[in-house]
Amino acid sequence: MWCKSPERAGRTLTKLYNVSPAWLVAAHRALDLAVAQAYGWSDYTADMPDEEILKRLLALNLQRTAPAASAAQKPSRPTPPGAFTPGL
Repeated sequence: MWCKSPERAGRTLTKLYNVSPAWLVAAHRALDLAVAQAYGWSDYTADMPDEEILKRLLALNLQRTAPAASAAQKPSRPTPPGAFTPGL
């Protein structure tokens, strides 16, 4: 099995990220930029604070879930005139 080979037994993601080789840092920067472009953030820079990124992601999440939340509150079919409506 691949993970049981002696030369690979000591390799872990923790060790890789602790070493943080240049190719890994570059790969993360490229991925961050690609994701920002996918979200349409033309003003994204690598030094954008995490707080700003999280604020934007939350706003996008709330925007995308708002239609689903309002649809869940509406009845799926109209209530006939004179029908019992609980809570009213």
